[in-house]
Amino acid sequence: MTAPSLIILMDAILEMYVAKYALSPAMALTVMKKDGQLILQIPNQGETQLLPKSQMAFFIKGSAYEFSFNVTDAGDVESMTMHPDGGDDVICKKLAD
Repeated sequence: MTAPSLIILMDAILEMYVAKYALSPAMALTVMKKDGQLILQIPNQGETQLLPKSQMAFFIKGSAYEFSFNVTDAGDVESMTMHPDGGDDVICKKLAD
């Protein structure tokens, strides 16, 4: 499998995605920004860097998982979709602050 090409995104775009997203009623994934990069925090599994492959699509180095952010026509982020390799997509709704 060839690694996707990395792109650089402006901070304003990355900031749009910083939030908590509901993986299930009992578990939330946290997306934060550190040092100009998006970081995904998974409960009990630590943090990992989300690398951009497009403005709304990200991947984890060495993993088959990919993530995309779903934006409304008004430009608001409403959810994040996890794309597991060979599995069904999981839509994680953005939680209010």
